Amino acid sequence: MSKVNNDLELYSSSVELVIHSLKLQNKALLESCVKNLALLIGSEHTSNIVTAAILELCKISLPAFRWTLDNFSDFKIVPSLFESKKISEEETSIISNQDDVEQFVLNVEFVSHCLKAQDQRLLETSEKILNHLLGIDYTSNVFVAALFELAIADNVNFDWDIEILSALEPYRKIFKIVSMSAAEKLIRKGFIPGQDFSADGTGKILLSQKTKTALIESISEIEDHILLDKILKVPEAIN
Repeated sequence: MSKVNNDLELYSSSVELVIHSLKLQNKALLESCVKNLALLIGSEHTSNIVTAAILELCKISLPAFRWTLDNFSDFKIVPSLFESKKISEEETSIISNQDDVEQFVLNVEFVSHCLKAQDQRLLETSEKILNHLLGIDYTSNVFVAALFELAIADNVNFDWDIEILSALEPYRKIFKIVSMSAAEKLIRKGFIPGQDFSADGTGKILLSQKTKTALIESISEIEDHILLDKILKVPEAIN
């Protein structure tokens, strides 16, 4: 019975994921979403899920439904996609390293599209499905890789809210690690907790511009700079 419940939950979550992708009317996001589902659960199941999502969309969002009908022929979700080989549970566990890399890249690409969409429900549903199919550790690696890739590739335009991302377990973990690491580095440099810097309860560290500059200058990795830029905050009163 538990397997049946898990299968139903996966089906429901997958339909919800496609619906969210359709409602955002984003071709790149939808294509990436469907490619990932086809790779992970097979083309036949994915075709059924997309069909169910479109039918449900008709009931809840006519504008998005009309947009889907107008643009459907442009998507890579036509029958040719569903002719691809279905990957069974047994095959997934023994796929080659090359296939592993391809799957990881597709997963990262999809999560990057979700991050660009700035839709928390979409991100949460994606995390839930990947956790179910690939495990928590793998999913965490995908989400972290997507965040770094997008932030580095488009740091100027990619503006995200740490409170929203902190609702997702992979990011909650990494923000906590980065915050703790930053606090340890500050203490080693002689800065005093509660006097030179403090935590605000949301994962951010409050500190003066001088203290922030001293910390940033001691770190060379661009990925850490990007995360710290979101976590370290200089209140105007102590600027």
